[in-house]
Amino acid sequence: MDDINYGDAEKYVNDDSIEMAWAMKVSLINYMHLNMTYIYTYIHVLFIYLFIY
Repeated sequence: MDDINYGDAEKYVNDDSIEMAWAMKVSLINYMHLNMTYIYTYIHVLFIYLFIY
């Protein structure tokens, strides 16, 4: 099996702007997911209230 040579690890650094953009993207995805869960739950409860009671 061939070993992949990625070069010297010392020349790779974390770019703060990329890290911040990634964190903001993940938080936005999480925010949208939580809102969709809330809306689904609200609609489900409303459906039960309107059609069962």
